[in-house]
This record gives sequence, C-alpha cells and structure tokens, in this order.
Amino acid sequence: MVEYYSQIGNGLKFFGTDDYLETGNNTTLNLKSNQAVSFEFVISYSGTGNGTIISNRGGTPSRFNVAVNPTNLAIIYIGDGDFPSTYSSKTWDLPYTLTGDQLIHIIITKPVSDNPATWKAFANGVELNSVGAGTSGTPFSETATATTRVGVERDNRFFEGTLYLLRLYNKELSSSEVSALFDGQLPTALKPSLLLNYDFNYDRGATVWDKSGNGNHGTAISFGSTTDKNGGAWRDIKGIIV
Repeated sequence: MVEYYSQIGNGLKFFGTDDYLETGNNTTLNLKSNQAVSFEFVISYSGTGNGTIISNRGGTPSRFNVAVNPTNLAIIYIGDGDFPSTYSSKTWDLPYTLTGDQLIHIIITKPVSDNPATWKAFANGVELNSVGAGTSGTPFSETATATTRVGVERDNRFFEGTLYLLRLYNKELSSSEVSALFDGQLPTALKPSLLLNYDFNYDRGATVWDKSGNGNHGTAISFGSTTDKNGGAWRDIKGIIV
C-alpha cells in the first residue's frame, strides 16, 4: 500500500528576507555522527545566491545544513552534540538553472559513513554529478543547544522561493525508493523512517504541521499575511518539473 502525493497543491512562499520556520530543538532532529539520513524536498527557487532549505544550528556552525543556489546543491554535516573532529560537506551540480516557477524534486542520501564520497544526490529521480569527492574541515567547538530551522541558516542565507514538500528520513534511501518518491509514492515501509514530514497542505495559520508523528511542527516567523501561502489549482508534480 502506498500514499500518493504526486499532485502538488499548496506550498509555502519564502521572500528571502526574514521569514522562516522554527521547529525548536526536538531531539529527533539532532542527527548523530555515523547515522544514516536522507533529505527530500520539492522547491521552486527564485533567489540569486545561496538559500537554506533546512539547518540545525547549535552555536556557530551547523550540525547539518542543506542549501541551494541556482546551479548547485550542497550539504554540510557535523553530527552529534559532542561533534566529531571534523565536519564533512559535498556539492552537486543541478541539471538546470533554477529560475522562477520551475519545480525540482531533490533527494540527498547519506549512509552510516560520514565520508562524503559515499553520499549521493538525485534531482527528478536522476543521480547528480558531484563537484569533487567532498571535503572535510577542521574541528568545531560549541556547547549551545541545537535548533532546527527551515528557510534560514541561523540568521542568514534566507531561502527565496516556494517549498512544496520537505521530509527527513533516518535511513539511506535506495535507488528504488528514490524512484518511488519521485513517482509520487510514499511507501508504507518508509513511514516509520520519517523524522519530519511537511507537505504544506494545511489551513493558513502560524503552524506548519509535521505529519511524521514526531511533533516537529514548524512555527512561522515573519510571514506577514496569508498571501505568503501559494495555493491555487492542484498540479501534477511530474507534469511541471522540467
């Protein structure tokens, strides 16, 4: 049995200035070193620089940070609160330049290994070419409690565009699972792996409801009015991705 989401209706529009979602510091999103994890999202992007999809912050660096610009996708991963001796990051080329209302479906998969050479990314179901094998950096030192935010990296790199879907899984998604998700299926077997599940098909208001069952609801910060919510006719995701 599967749940279909291939028709994308509502999305949350970000203006790239000071608006974002605050999910708090629920421990389910405090990812660990040597932990498998996957990120899935559907966006349109109208920014010109780097825009943050989701970031987990605790002090100066990110425990994890996923960002896009018109031509690239990038992730930085540190891990648990004690922080390993290095951080890892990887960048991929996108298949086309993101402009305006073009939609793109992205999945990043990370196995248990913190070696970025083992990480993969997919756009519209097709594996992306990486920009190099990934890098590792020098140690970080911090003790602050981590907070997860959507649409901002702490207080900069605001996302400008519309977010239609955002999911985190506590596993490395297989190629067949990536294909199923791009085809609009959420297989029942994947549901227990969900850490976060925003589909943005909710009534207008200050809260974006997490449908993973983990209570990682998002509080809307600086969204001035209901016009910030993109709605309108339902559209088939594969019919509008280019």
